[in-house]
Amino acid sequence: RETLIQIARTSLRTKLSMENADILTDIVVDAVLAINESGKPTDLNMVEIMEMQHRTEA
Repeated sequence: RETLIQIARTSLRTKLSMENADILTDIVVDAVLAINESGKPTDLNMVEIMEMQHRTEA
């Protein structure tokens, strides 16, 4: 997990601000680990970014 965190953080910091990259690092690593099946290659197409629409109370 620590190696994945370091790789994700390094990659994200080249695309985003340091603050945003640090926030997204754990989210990205958790998503990859959630779809990982032991002994099989990880299919990164299983990771999707979905926009969530939230209702706010008025």
